[in-house]
Amino acid sequence: MFALDFRRFLRGVVLLLVWVTCLFFGGSSRSQEKAESSVYRQSVGSGVQQTAELVSSEKQAERLVASMLSRLGGVESISARVRQRTRAEGMVLVGTGRYLQQGSGVDQQFRFEVVNKADTETFELLEVSDGIS
Repeated sequence: MFALDFRRFLRGVVLLLVWVTCLFFGGSSRSQEKAESSVYRQSVGSGVQQTAELVSSEKQAERLVASMLSRLGGVESISARVRQRTRAEGMVLVGTGRYLQQGSGVDQQFRFEVVNKADTETFELLEVSDGIS
């Protein structure tokens, strides 16, 4: 049970890292917030404005994710190195690995390999899909 949830979690982390990498190397600056609008520069009495900005920020995040998904849908292949630090079941896991993907739709193939180390244990995960299974 824990291993299955952990695999789902790791796959989500990899997709998030791929997304961040795509945004960093291929994204536009429209999604970046200006320093003047930072929460730390606002007065204490601007709670209503902060709430409105939070809702606006959530919508902006949704648009950003939708944009990223549409960009990734048009890419023939993806290669990403993965580094992560995770807290799960009272342990801190530090991991490194890689994610490779090529093709699209039913022909999509991927390979995800990561080695996570805790204080006394090492977890190795390898997921491979040939596009059929």
